[in-house]
Amino acid sequence: MWESPELSCIAFQRYGKPAILAGSKLIRVYCMQPYQDHAPAIARLAGEIVDRYESVVGRVEPLTLNIAFAEGDFPGYFSDGLILLSSEDLQNYARNTNIRAFYKLLAHEIGHLWWHPAMYRLEDLVGAQWYVEGFTEYASVWSSGEVYGVSEYERRLDYAMERVRNTTRLKPMSEYSYWDYSTIPYNKGFMMLDSLTRLEGEEAVFHFMRSMRDAVHDAGRDRIDAELAIRVANDVFGKDYSGFFDHWIRGIEPVVLRIVDLKDTGADDMRLLTLESNQTLPMPLEIAIKYPDDTEVVTPSVKAGRPEIAVPVRPGASVIELDPRRTLFRTEPLLQNPSMTLEPSAQTMR
Repeated sequence: MWESPELSCIAFQRYGKPAILAGSKLIRVYCMQPYQDHAPAIARLAGEIVDRYESVVGRVEPLTLNIAFAEGDFPGYFSDGLILLSSEDLQNYARNTNIRAFYKLLAHEIGHLWWHPAMYRLEDLVGAQWYVEGFTEYASVWSSGEVYGVSEYERRLDYAMERVRNTTRLKPMSEYSYWDYSTIPYNKGFMMLDSLTRLEGEEAVFHFMRSMRDAVHDAGRDRIDAELAIRVANDVFGKDYSGFFDHWIRGIEPVVLRIVDLKDTGADDMRLLTLESNQTLPMPLEIAIKYPDDTEVVTPSVKAGRPEIAVPVRPGASVIELDPRRTLFRTEPLLQNPSMTLEPSAQTMR
């Protein structure tokens, strides 16, 4: 037995009697032989994850969580406070192998305490996987980044982009159901909230996620759709987010952007930037002109094809970068934003 002023844990013998983390939360962990001795540590880890979530998205009351392990190798499962993980996950934890993956998996399933509406049946969640799985995926990767550093967050973001990029039959997130067994709502939903974080900041996005949870709970069995996200976002951020969520939730094809050319216009400090875009963009494109001690941003509308856009480029500009905050649904690796490097004697594009 171990104890602290707030928490206590008792490890019992044999599968079926759990390690118990008590206090303001009740967490039971069931481990099969010969891994029972790991149950208290897993219960403590789950408690730490819950505390981290509660610090940014508020408490869940009452909080009762049962974590069990079963034979076989399968993805995690959550239902009404029960988390089921595989024996292989437990073995990896016990051997201290792939521990980051175990942490992220546990954090994802715990996230469903916030973003898995218990009043909904699976058939009610058609088109809502971007909320149920996308929100929990973002939260679990954020939590992983808090524990293991920003490089872990960025690595998983790049992985999400790669998974989406390599999917040959995309459809709108609003059309995925539980029975599709697709990772697209997980990965693209995570990418959507990452994009929103780059626009509004982490604290504001957690406010949005908390407000979405409250709105879903209040909505009963109304649809969890883009309209609900737009309504909540407009209220939280105080601006129109219809184009953003329509693009991410109802759109299909990733945006592909490229800088083709930059030439003089004859007017002082104005250049004509020729782009290539695979689609008419659903919202203005951010174009950043970077200087040694400043960045200027213009936000033109962009049509499909090769639009030409007049941009102000003063002496000393070093880089022109497209969509620097990754507002748009794009799947190239994180550090490969389309850009042009400006040099005194040459211009190079990538």
